[in-house]
This record gives sequence, C-alpha cells and structure tokens, in this order.
Amino acid sequence: MRAPRHRVARALIEAAGLPLAAPSANLFSRPSPTRAEHVPQDLDGRIDMILDAGPTQVGVESTVLDLTTDPPEMLRAGRRSLERLREVLGEVAFQQRIEEAGAAPGMLLKHYSPRTRLTLVAGAGERLRALAERRLAAGERVGVLLLDADRSLVAGLDVEAGACWAAWQRKRPRGSLMSCAGWTGSGST
Repeated sequence: MRAPRHRVARALIEAAGLPLAAPSANLFSRPSPTRAEHVPQDLDGRIDMILDAGPTQVGVESTVLDLTTDPPEMLRAGRRSLERLREVLGEVAFQQRIEEAGAAPGMLLKHYSPRTRLTLVAGAGERLRALAERRLAAGERVGVLLLDADRSLVAGLDVEAGACWAAWQRKRPRGSLMSCAGWTGSGST
C-alpha cells in the first residue's frame, strides 16, 4: 500500500472515492521517472494520459516495507533509510537483492537500468576531457557527473554537467555519461 504525500495524488484518490491500484510509470527494469516528460520514454502509446503535478519531491523510489513479518523487513530502500525505520520501529530486517523475482519491485540485482552508457574515469583531469571530446566528435550527447569544483574540466565543451543524480535525472541525456568524482578504479561499464 502506498500513501502518497503529494496533494494532487491525494486529491485524485479522494475524487475516486476508493483505493487506486496503479503501477509505477516506467517499464520493468527501467529507472523511475522524476518528471512527467520522462514517462513517454517508456510508456508512449501504452497509456491514455499523464497527470503532471510537477517533478517528484524526492527523486528515488519508495521504501518498501513488509509489515507481515516479525521483525518488519525492508524489501527496498528508498527515501526512508533503514536507520530511520529502526529509530521508529525498533528491529527491522533488510532483504538483500536477489537473482530471481522477489517480493517487491527493485529487489533484482539488475533492476533500474538506464539506456545510457556509463564510463568511469579515474584520475579525471585531461583524461576526462579527452574522452568527452572524442565522444562529442563521434556525434554523441555527453553528460558528466562531477563535483562543482571540477566543472572547469569540461569548460567550453558541449556537455551536460551535473553535480548529483537529481541533476542527471532532470536532464536525462541520450548518449554517454562519464563520472570522475571520488572513483579510483579503472575501466568502464
């Protein structure tokens, strides 16, 4: 059961006069939309309308909690952290992600899968800029997640630079995403 906080969602439920059953506005294994304009990327031609009440207030999926078990069990992390749930409820178990379909959406090892290629760049600096330049020259749209202090690394390039996931969700570019902040490994995925 979901209990939305948003005034428009609550007004819709009240106007219906009965509980509503509705899935998320995304296909299985795809990231949840954070703005109305993201919905057609997955559901164009599959739904009759989109109720646009502005961007999501949080930007992550709902926390899913199973209250039929003792102790209660967190099936999917979301806005409400395990620590916060434990402050309120006492003991709360946590279900690790699994290989096959579980009791709640988001429990599979590979679930929220954007279509955007992700490249992690260690050491950043000139390596990041050179890679961005090559991808741009190949005609790709490029997004870069980095610290605000590092924005000069891509100065003058036609890239979408964001400092956090929420910024990336708002932009949702098609093409490449590169990240250099706080990562010391090598390779790409």
